[in-house]
Amino acid sequence: MANLIVTVSPAGGGKFIADLDGRRLCNRTHSPFIMAARALMAEGYDPATVIVMRHQGSDTDCLISTIGETASVCVVEEQNQPPRFKPYRQGQDAEIDGQELPLNPGLGAFI
Repeated sequence: MANLIVTVSPAGGGKFIADLDGRRLCNRTHSPFIMAARALMAEGYDPATVIVMRHQGSDTDCLISTIGETASVCVVEEQNQPPRFKPYRQGQDAEIDGQELPLNPGLGAFI
């Protein structure tokens, strides 16, 4: 099985969009790799599928993981602490931001 290449590009304000083969997976998020993995899970992709994140216009692999592992975490940023991963719990750890535009109404603010 070939790796899926998720391409991210700036959306302004420190946020990014993520695409897979020219198809938009998520809009305006601080965590494009994680949000893209959740979108792929929701579409029924195998959690064991390897995904790779690259920045638009680059052939450098920035992040490599599986869809399932990536979708199972969220990034926590606390004052005076470096960002860290923690387990994701739907509805509690999702990025909540009025600027983020969901693509799939069934997934709400998660993508």
